[in-house]
Amino acid sequence: MATVTQGSRGRTDISSRSRPVYGEGSSKAITITATTELSGSYAGAKEFIVNTAGDAVLHLVDGGSLTASNLNTKTAYKYHLKRIVTSNGNISIII
Repeated sequence: MATVTQGSRGRTDISSRSRPVYGEGSSKAITITATTELSGSYAGAKEFIVNTAGDAVLHLVDGGSLTASNLNTKTAYKYHLKRIVTSNGNISIII
């Protein structure tokens, strides 16, 4: 990507740069296959993908839950998760 500079200080104009998408930059996917409390760096994971629904129940940060079998697989959902309860589901969280 070309860098545009302006002025005598050679400042970089970043207004033409696009925001990174999944798989680029700092986005990272972690696969969850067992009951997991999302804490620390994973707390409030903002996106997830259902790879295999199984019996997974996804608990949201602001309350409520989603049953993975009611969602489409291979689709990114933008909900903040706090806990995933499963014994045979496969969920990728994007952090």
